[in-house]
Amino acid sequence: MSNAKYPIILAHGIARFDFLLNYFSKTFDALGLSQVTANDSVHYFKGIASHLRTHGFDIYQSSVSFARGVERRAEDLRNEVNKVLGIKNQEKVHIIAHSMGGLDARHMIVNHDMAGKVSSLTTIGTPH
Repeated sequence: MSNAKYPIILAHGIARFDFLLNYFSKTFDALGLSQVTANDSVHYFKGIASHLRTHGFDIYQSSVSFARGVERRAEDLRNEVNKVLGIKNQEKVHIIAHSMGGLDARHMIVNHDMAGKVSSLTTIGTPH
């Protein structure tokens, strides 16, 4: 199977906007106000997943601990990668990571024995 057929995981930075939106949405709902649900248009990688899916890519959006240390976030990302690999019955994934997501991914690959499960890592705005 070609590398292009591996699933792509989008690894977000330190603070996911959709996490915050969901938090406020639940708070508003508890107050009896209308609830707004996070979707791809308000996700951290706004519209990227939808765009890539329409072009035939298999996309997953990670969800790691909010504003935690790189060790914890790397463990969370490892769990996300293993979950996707299990669902798709694949050997590897591609990861596109922004900001701290790149640090999480790099730490996961090096320190959590995941090099054999990651076909490629692309980082954007990561402070290496």
